[in-house]
Amino acid sequence: MDDAIRRYEPAMRARAAGLAAGANRATQAFFGIGVDDEDTYQAPDTSAEHRRYHQNADRYLHGRALTGDWTLTFQTGGGEQRADLSLRVTDEGVTGALDGRMIDDASADGDTVRFRARITSPFPATLRCEASVAGDTLTGRAKHPMMSIAFTGARKS
Repeated sequence: MDDAIRRYEPAMRARAAGLAAGANRATQAFFGIGVDDEDTYQAPDTSAEHRRYHQNADRYLHGRALTGDWTLTFQTGGGEQRADLSLRVTDEGVTGALDGRMIDDASADGDTVRFRARITSPFPATLRCEASVAGDTLTGRAKHPMMSIAFTGARKS
């Protein structure tokens, strides 16, 4: 056995030296020992990842809070009026409809939604609306150049 080891040892040393050099470089780079700055391993910034996670979670939860079908109630000179509002908030933006007519120029920021809606009753008009959500209640204002009216909304079950 000793003779066999002595015969193969020179060939094995040459082969092992090449493998060891590569392994040593990898180990040194991993631990940042004796390598250039640009080759040094940079640990991920877990604090930044954590902040990004929370920002994305907040955006998702706020979008979910606004998303849904709502019954809006507002007072006019002709008495209490109701309208159906449907909102969908996604990463691509805000879509929806007021009494079956698509809303446009819509945006969401936190728990607040802004959009433009066209109505036909009690008279044809375009309204700029802004509302905030708290649980299952939507509170906001619809503005027209000649008036501004408050409304509340209740989430439909």
